[in-house]
Amino acid sequence: LLGRQDLASLEFPTEGIPDCHTNPLDRLKNTDKAFYLVERDHHQFFVTVTDHFVETRPLDRPLEESSFQLDGWHFIKSNYEIEK
Repeated sequence: LLGRQDLASLEFPTEGIPDCHTNPLDRLKNTDKAFYLVERDHHQFFVTVTDHFVETRPLDRPLEESSFQLDGWHFIKSNYEIEK
């Protein structure tokens, strides 16, 4: 999966004036993650991989769309498949 974090989901300070010397894009979190959609035995799993952990979540319903949103991220399915 190709993932892009939605800027609207980021938390910016609500009090005071933002520091003009700070680039707002530096506040992006989780840019070190890789995302995978795993299909096995008619089930799909959303997998997040970083240098420190692997998180696997079963999906309640199959994702058949070419793009979707989850947890403040927008994902696009790539055509790349890993064969057994």
